[in-house]
Amino acid sequence: MLEMMFASWLRRLNKWWYFSRTFIKSFQNSLKSTSVFTYLAGESFAGQYIPYFAQAILDTAALSTPLLGLLMGNPWINPKVQYLSYLDFAYERGIIVKGTSSAIEAEKSFRKCEKALKKPTESNRILVDPCEDGLQSILNAGAKVINGTKMTPVAYNITEMSAEEAIEWPKRNQNLKAYLFQNSTVAALHATAKMGKWTLCNDTIGKEMWVPQSAPSSTLIPTLVKKLKVVIYVGDQDYMCNSLGLNRSISEMEWNGQKGWGVDEKGQPIFPQDYYVNGTKQGSWTEARGLSFVKYDQASHLVPADAPHAAHDMLLRFMGVDPLVAAGPMGSLASQVGTDDHTGIIVKTHPNGTLVDQDKLIPDLDKKPSIGAAPVLETIEERQAYYGPRQTVALLVLLTGLILGLVMLFKWRRRRRRGRRMSKNKGRAICMEPRSADTYRNRHTLLRRSPSPTQRKQPHHPSRKSHRNHLTVDEEDQALARAEEASSVEAATLSRRTSLFSDLPSHIHDQSQIFSLEDEDDVDQPDHKFATK
Repeated sequence: MLEMMFASWLRRLNKWWYFSRTFIKSFQNSLKSTSVFTYLAGESFAGQYIPYFAQAILDTAALSTPLLGLLMGNPWINPKVQYLSYLDFAYERGIIVKGTSSAIEAEKSFRKCEKALKKPTESNRILVDPCEDGLQSILNAGAKVINGTKMTPVAYNITEMSAEEAIEWPKRNQNLKAYLFQNSTVAALHATAKMGKWTLCNDTIGKEMWVPQSAPSSTLIPTLVKKLKVVIYVGDQDYMCNSLGLNRSISEMEWNGQKGWGVDEKGQPIFPQDYYVNGTKQGSWTEARGLSFVKYDQASHLVPADAPHAAHDMLLRFMGVDPLVAAGPMGSLASQVGTDDHTGIIVKTHPNGTLVDQDKLIPDLDKKPSIGAAPVLETIEERQAYYGPRQTVALLVLLTGLILGLVMLFKWRRRRRRGRRMSKNKGRAICMEPRSADTYRNRHTLLRRSPSPTQRKQPHHPSRKSHRNHLTVDEEDQALARAEEASSVEAATLSRRTSLFSDLPSHIHDQSQIFSLEDEDDVDQPDHKFATK
């Protein structure tokens, strides 16, 4: 039986091997450079194929490009452990509620799976039929009636519901199908030699590569980790290849001297570290002895479709590529694993463009960079320590300048208002207090002391003094009469002004004085150049 299983798998492996050699031969001109490496990546059931392909590559020297790592997303690597996680995961995530009638029926169906896995003939198979039935029974138990329609949780994303058991998921594949159907796309992919339309799953390939009796690929991973870097990632909303089963599978493996995640160099247990991209937590990152396990929050069976930036960052970390080299300066995304200085890396690079290892945070700056931009970027803590005080000083300078500017503006506006008031209010003050009649009777005395406009315009001349001494009595009486007449006119004018001011509101009466357009100097400072008549 084992010989038949090995022969069946060997025939299929030879077909893949032929494809690989033909592919490399077709691009041998591009692959002559020693800097070209090979990585194997895939998701879901590819987790069963990739470790076998990697082992075949390592066992031969036919490929000219070295194999450096394996990247597997939501992989199917250990069916036995994965199957047994279904019921626990369903209770943990609230798909079914323990004690309900539907949950009891699901448990009965799942016991058949547990019984089958105890048989040696079934425990090492890739797929076990009773367990597949148990999976569907759990999903049926989690069904809900929505708008009169029975909706069942989708196995690839427990946050979605569907009225059909078999669906083409995800639904956005319709856009992908329309794009791949275009003649221009087919020509760009050089796929014109074969007639037919693109399909999501090729049944022919599935049948040719179907070897259900082969051992789970998890048995090969401990050996591969000794030579290759292996990264397993998973979306926490996936039920088919859920994170609980994958974490249990890794915990049961023994690689590089320890079982499970083990302890670090200091003897401390290794726990998951928070994983951030662009300041947003994406999930957790656990790494030990060449194997990494990345769990993405709020992601489904297809992590790159739900978290493209975070998946891209993981890919660059896996390949050791500087984001500045891969996608230019705009492709530089701040990412961090954990909170410790030794793990909080933000695309820190060597001069050759590869990422600095976590235990080598200080690169050699004496070497001249060969590619990429600046060879060194700092950790989050280094960035805060360097730029934090400078940002504070810059903020203080900005606030100080703003305050000084406001003070200067206020002073300028106050001087401007004061200047306007002075220009408007320049004149003689008129007392608001009522005046007696004697004030107006003595008006002619003020007029006699004050020169007329005609006299003010004439310059003072000594010869005129003797001429005024010879004025007759009649001329003096006429002048006095004219002065009294002017005084009466001026008194009437002042009386009218006083009556207007008396009509003003009471709060204005309280003021000591208001201003007129007359010049104070005309009364308060009589012109000494003219003699009193």
